[in-house]
Amino acid sequence: MLDSSTRHKRKGIGSIVTRWIEQCRRSGYAAVEPDNLDFFTRSRHLLTRSDNLALARLLGRQAHTSGLAFAQKNLEGVTSRERERAGFDFAVAEECQVYSECAAYTSVYGRHVLEI
Repeated sequence: MLDSSTRHKRKGIGSIVTRWIEQCRRSGYAAVEPDNLDFFTRSRHLLTRSDNLALARLLGRQAHTSGLAFAQKNLEGVTSRERERAGFDFAVAEECQVYSECAAYTSVYGRHVLEI
């Protein structure tokens, strides 16, 4: 679990993940997604949704700077405003039909949802 609780810690995480994003760009990828955006739900209240969305915003800017699309993954209920602020271009949802969550994704992303 990554500690996204402060701006300083998010910058530290961002400096590492930026290298991975750049490696993806150099390898010819079209998009990246920061897995486990929802890990705050398993942190026993040590992290918050806003901490993780702030980290996503940092990573989304880097992805776009690198020319890559940026995907949201596995955080049902992201609002249109949160999507815009974080820079998410599309969503990846694991088994959203099984958990009856697909509408939460499509209401924000329309047809730009990949269910895996």
